[in-house]
Amino acid sequence: MIIPYMAVVEIPTKLGAMCLGKYIKKKAGKNRYFCEFRNPALFLGMLLASGEQVSIKEPEWLRAQLEESCRRLLEANAADGEKAD
Repeated sequence: MIIPYMAVVEIPTKLGAMCLGKYIKKKAGKNRYFCEFRNPALFLGMLLASGEQVSIKEPEWLRAQLEESCRRLLEANAADGEKAD
């Protein structure tokens, strides 16, 4: 059995919250939600796939993992000779 991770995310729209509803456990303030997930990579993928401007408020390590994953993806898709910022 895997112990789930928790995160606090800010989702600006109700439609976005509905898209991520399977992860949301309870509200954490205006447009903020406590989310529970077992696989960080899959959770980040769902945030990206939602198309919403979701902001990870906690934990910092999850936000850093998102930034690193996006940086690697941008670098892999940069035109020849260009480096992603």
